Amino acid sequence: MDKVIQEGQKNSSKHEELLKFRFLQCRSDLFDKETTKLFLKQLFLEYKYDKLLKQPKLLKDEYWIKLFFILQEKQKKTIKELELIYQGSRDGLNGNSFWNKCNGKCNLLMIFQSQSGYIFGGYSPCQWQCNLNSYVQDDTLSSFLFSQTHDQIYSLKQDLKSRAIYCNSGYGPTFGGGHDIYINAHDFKEGSSNLGYSYQWDKYENKRSTHLFGQDKPNISECEIFELKFV
Repeated sequence: MDKVIQEGQKNSSKHEELLKFRFLQCRSDLFDKETTKLFLKQLFLEYKYDKLLKQPKLLKDEYWIKLFFILQEKQKKTIKELELIYQGSRDGLNGNSFWNKCNGKCNLLMIFQSQSGYIFGGYSPCQWQCNLNSYVQDDTLSSFLFSQTHDQIYSLKQDLKSRAIYCNSGYGPTFGGGHDIYINAHDFKEGSSNLGYSYQWDKYENKRSTHLFGQDKPNISECEIFELKFV
């Protein structure tokens, strides 16, 4: 693996300069430009990330590449490892199984599929602690939510960085105050979404939304949670 990484890094300075240029020139719509999508796909394949990292099964190729580079841009680091630590269909779609696998972990990428077939999720560098019973602050502002279904990213609001995630043993995965994503611990069926409260969304109306779930409640049919390690 080290050899593959070394081979992929031979022209790293050239690619880094190109990436920096793209970020500076078209920051707001970087990942929506077709030329940039092609560039990032080429870079992804050239560095053999498709061989080094296992792709989440719930994500399409193009969207996975997009998330891969967004994660690195927000953290200003390179992903070296992606470990599947929780899978709902394997470990059980409930709070006990979730906390058994995720308690004490940080840098978690969570991907959900609802019964409506909507794919969405979130990432936070913050540590998930089941007995904290409190919000966790993200001073890096690298936490974000996403929707593959709508091809959108929802970044953490600076003035609400103190509510990046919510940790409580009686809750399942929960992001934001309000909450932007709340999944009940019992069987991942109940919950709600007040998207736009702590995470940026241009259609926020301060009420429960079906935007992420495709329905009023989460009704999660599958969930993948990955622990990311950076260099």
